Amino acid sequence: MRVYVDTSAVLPRLFDEPATALTAQTYATHHRDGDSLVTSALTLIEASRATRARRRREGRPDPAPDLSQAMADIVEYPIDSSVIHLARTIGPDALRSLDAIHLATAVAVGADVMFTYDARLAEAARDWGLAVEPA
Repeated sequence: MRVYVDTSAVLPRLFDEPATALTAQTYATHHRDGDSLVTSALTLIEASRATRARRRREGRPDPAPDLSQAMADIVEYPIDSSVIHLARTIGPDALRSLDAIHLATAVAVGADVMFTYDARLAEAARDWGLAVEPA
């Protein structure tokens, strides 16, 4: 099975959040089942920006090593012309631009599952026929 991992499902690997335990369990299940994990290059950008901002607020060092480790088991897919073309029209009109890129990437790579904590993205993914985790 191919699982698309949204940024919201990467950040709990970096910080102690309410979703951290569930996130770890979900990744462990997919590893055990031999599923492939894929994400957009956008995730690296979003996670880097969010992590840098949070670390700066907390007075902690550069997050780059932690982010590399958190994403080491996830294949990064580029934002290519096919993703851009699909992102322009995919999902409901209310779908935000960056979420449209995530959904378009998931569709482009043939994902079966969208792993996200973003309610709007989850709804759009379901509408597109993807299973969503957490359910």
